[in-house]
Formats: sequence, C-alpha cells, structure tokens
Amino acid sequence: MNNESYSTMDAYLAAFLTIKNCHPTYRFSNNKIVFSFELTPDLQRNIELFESGELVNVYAFTKAIKQVKSIIFSMKDERRYGQMGNR
Repeated sequence: MNNESYSTMDAYLAAFLTIKNCHPTYRFSNNKIVFSFELTPDLQRNIELFESGELVNVYAFTKAIKQVKSIIFSMKDERRYGQMGNR
C-alpha cells in the first residue's frame, strides 16, 4: 500500500475525484476540512482531467458535491457540539 497522499481543500476537486472512484479521508487542519487521497497514478491522471475541464455527468457531480458538503457540515458540527452533548 502506498503511504504517500495528495491533500486539497477544494471540495469541487474532491467531488470530481469521488465520481472517478477516488475516495478521500477527511481531517481538520487550521479549522478547515482537508481531503486526503492515496497518491496513485490513477489519482494523478484524474486531477489532470479535472484541471483540463473534463466533462462529467451533471447529476453525478451534483450528488457528489452534496455528499462532500454534508460530510463537511457534519464534521464541523461534531467538532463544535461533540464535546457539549446537545445543541
């Protein structure tokens, strides 16, 4: 298994990569969500496709954006309220 990773704070790139079957792990850094992906040739190729304007299915991309945003909001809520128990 490759231990190198690629990290970004770009939710749109994370959504695009999710559509391309590259799934991130999520973490906080400086109060921001960072998406980390295992660095593979497939990931690098998909990043190049994103940067070159690769067309994707609108429905799939919208669904992936909603999923990424949902995870971001859940992580922020958990961080904000997790220790307090109730909102």
